[in-house]
Amino acid sequence: MSHWEPGLTMRLHPIIWGKQYCLSPDFSKEVLRQIHKLCYTERIEVMVPVEAPRSLNRWALKVGFTFEGLLRKCSLWKHQPTDANLYSLTAKEME
Repeated sequence: MSHWEPGLTMRLHPIIWGKQYCLSPDFSKEVLRQIHKLCYTERIEVMVPVEAPRSLNRWALKVGFTFEGLLRKCSLWKHQPTDANLYSLTAKEME
């Protein structure tokens, strides 16, 4: 997690989820529902660096995130600035 505004938004970075720690979409949905309830968020964002494994982008879509676009030079990948895909999930979509 890199950003949290209670009652509004939370930004997650799921890099480790793309390797052997990859979470199933069903389990991920439940974890996100709990985050939503405990942290009072209206929106959860996920930034996936373009250099990250494609499985992370597929994971975001399977969990129910909506692709919002490409953010330029907003993330680090191996200590270098890089672009990232932005996905979001609103409170209504988590119900």
